[in-house]
Amino acid sequence: MPGPSGETLVGACPKAILDHQHQIERDISNVLDRIIKTKSTTVTKAPIQSLLLSIQKLFKKLEQATPHADITARLSRIEESTKTTAERVGQITTNLETISTTAAHKVQPPTWANVASYDHKAPRIQHQQLHPAPDDCMITIKNISPTKKAELQKTTSADIRTRVNRAIKDSNQDPIKLLSVLGAKSLASGDVAVFTANAKDAQTLRDHNKHWATCLSPQATTLTPTFSIIVHGIKTSTIDLTNKELLTERWTTENAVLYGDLDIKQIAWLRKDIKGDYSCLVLSLADRVKRDEIVTKNRLYWQGSPHQVEEYNLKLRILQCLRCCKYKHTVAQCRSHSPACNYCSESHLGADCPHKADPTAKKCALCKGPHVAYAKCCKYRIEQEQEKAGLKALSRASHQPQLTPLAASKP
Repeated sequence: MPGPSGETLVGACPKAILDHQHQIERDISNVLDRIIKTKSTTVTKAPIQSLLLSIQKLFKKLEQATPHADITARLSRIEESTKTTAERVGQITTNLETISTTAAHKVQPPTWANVASYDHKAPRIQHQQLHPAPDDCMITIKNISPTKKAELQKTTSADIRTRVNRAIKDSNQDPIKLLSVLGAKSLASGDVAVFTANAKDAQTLRDHNKHWATCLSPQATTLTPTFSIIVHGIKTSTIDLTNKELLTERWTTENAVLYGDLDIKQIAWLRKDIKGDYSCLVLSLADRVKRDEIVTKNRLYWQGSPHQVEEYNLKLRILQCLRCCKYKHTVAQCRSHSPACNYCSESHLGADCPHKADPTAKKCALCKGPHVAYAKCCKYRIEQEQEKAGLKALSRASHQPQLTPLAASKP
C-alpha cells in the first residue's frame, strides 16, 4: 500500500490475492512516475525493497491458496508486466542521459578568454545586434502650462492614456490614427511621458505630435530625444560656443572618415564653472546607433588629436537636489515641503546661508555629520558613488562586442 510519500509500505499488503496483485501494479507505476518527475536515473532502495517483499508475499499466498496452473498464469502476467516496466525504465533512462549530455554541452556565452583558447581553426566571431533600449519607446511631452501641470499631477495614468489615445484616433492622420500608447505617467518635473509598443511607433507619433499632444495643453510638444557622449580633455580655448553651427561642421568634418555625418544637435560643456585649460565637452547626437558606435570605438578627433569618450547618461551621474540636499532628483523635481541648507542643515537654501563664514557651523542635512551635505566623505555620497560605479561598469560592458562563435570550417 502506498504511503504518504508514494513509497510502498512493508507489511501493509491486502489479504485478497487479486487486490494484492493490483497493488503491486500500482506500486510499479508509482516508482516509474517518481523517476519521471524527479528526472533521475536512480531510485532509492527503500521502495524497491518494499516492492520485492510485496511480490514475495504474493507468491506465498498463491502457493497456499491457488492450483498450480492458476499460479503459473498469474506469474506469467506479473512477468509480462515486469518486462514492460523494465522497458519503460530503460527508455526513460536513455532519454534522461541524452538530456543531461545536451545540457552539459550547451553553448555558454563566449568570453574573450574562451575565444582565445580555441585552436588555429577556431570558429569566426561576429557582432550581435543590440536590443533597442526601453527609452526608445518613451515620448516626453513638454511645454505644459502650469495650470495643466497641476491638473495632470492629480490625474491617473489610465485617464492620461485614454485622453492621448482619443486624440490620436480623432486626428484622422493616416500615419498615426491606428497607433496607440500603452501607458502614461506624470513626471515630477510636470512633463508627461507616454509609452508605445516599439521605437518606430514612438518616432511616428513624435513626427506628428502637433495633431495629438495639444490634448494635454494648447502649447504642448514632444521632446526630440538625443543621445549624448562626453569627450574628455578638450582644450577650452579651442571651443567657441557662440558659433555652434561652425563648431558642429568642424566636428563632423574631422570625424567623417570614421563615422560619416555625426548629426550633432547640441554642444555644451559638462560643467558650467570651467576651471583650468582643459575640460569635458558634451555632444548630443540625433542617432542612438551612431552614439553607440562612437562609445564602442572610444575615440573622436578634434584638431587632429584623438580624445576618449564615454556615454553621457543622467542615470550614470550623481544627482543631488540643491533645495533639500537629497539624492536622485534635481530642484525642478523636488517635492520637499521645506528646504534644507547644504552647509548648516537649517531650513533655508544653501545660497542664503548666514553661517558660511563659520567653519564650525557645518552640519550635513542627511547624515548630520560635521561636514557639508555634498562632501565626498558623507556615507550617503559614498553609497551613491558605489551605485553609479556599478551602473557605469554595466554600461561599458553593454557597448562591448558580443562574441558569438560560428560553426568551425571543415579542413
